[in-house]
Amino acid sequence: MLLDGAPGSGRTSAASVLLHELRRDIGSFHELLPDEEGESLLDPDLVGDEDRLLLDLAAADEPRWTEVLEELPSFRRTVLDHRAHLVVVLPSRRTDRLPVELDRHRVEIIRPRGMEVLLRHLRQDGLPQADRVRSVPAVSDFLDTPRPMREIAEFAGLIVRAQAAARAEDSFTDWCQSARAAMADRGPQVAKYVAAMTGGPQRALLLTTAMLHEAHADAVHSATALLLHAVDHPEDDRPLLEHADLAMRLEEVSAGLTQHGAVRFKDLEYDAAVRTHFWDHRPDLREHLGTWVGRAVELTDPVLSPDDRRHVVRRLSDQYAPQGRLVAAR
Repeated sequence: MLLDGAPGSGRTSAASVLLHELRRDIGSFHELLPDEEGESLLDPDLVGDEDRLLLDLAAADEPRWTEVLEELPSFRRTVLDHRAHLVVVLPSRRTDRLPVELDRHRVEIIRPRGMEVLLRHLRQDGLPQADRVRSVPAVSDFLDTPRPMREIAEFAGLIVRAQAAARAEDSFTDWCQSARAAMADRGPQVAKYVAAMTGGPQRALLLTTAMLHEAHADAVHSATALLLHAVDHPEDDRPLLEHADLAMRLEEVSAGLTQHGAVRFKDLEYDAAVRTHFWDHRPDLREHLGTWVGRAVELTDPVLSPDDRRHVVRRLSDQYAPQGRLVAAR
């Protein structure tokens, strides 16, 4: 099957679902990917009996598409010989028309209405009053621009998360507004906020809160001290009782405590924006962050729970991932 359609219509997701629904006792699902030497995508040796193959060419350029188009008829015969199944996601932009023997296998994916997709996600997540999204201005504003299906799914997930983190007085509209704000680029906002901070301890608390988001206040307090030590920040030599309490310091970084004593930013997804800011704009801190996480995961219960340790390692790994680097996790 050859899947066609506009970008964001859900072609790749539809291809994966189609192939997974064909699961058999033999054969495997795998995606056809270029190797390091840039050889052909359509190597007949990659086809096993009753395999399910995905070839995603949505972002392919014209030379790559021309190359695949020349080889596709013979590769299809190999697929048939092995009783396998192949789904090809066609390029969004292409000039060559499909040969007749291939065009009859082309199916166009029509982009569903964004509101209906959003509603289906919310209902599936069991969100109360899901139908009310139709009348929320923040939702209408989000859907005024045609969105890829993955962004609508992300928006639905954020609404659900906003509801889970909401205060008792927050309304359904507030949840949606919080989710809409979280979809925006918070980078400039965070950069301006960090630049206005008065010193190292405040920045250390901001970064620690982002790395240990929703951990207990004791964990954030201890890990902040470890971070200051890791970067050789001078100790505060004032008498202990002259130090500001943690609640006041958290307020200064737009965070607060839940009823269970967990530390959380007031704005949804703000923790991710803070982590990205420090990683992208303070490369001199990266080595220290690795050292700090190594020391932080050694903090034991009840200071740092097993979940807290996993989360902080994953969050550091997420920053390394775009650079193709790996970080060891305990």
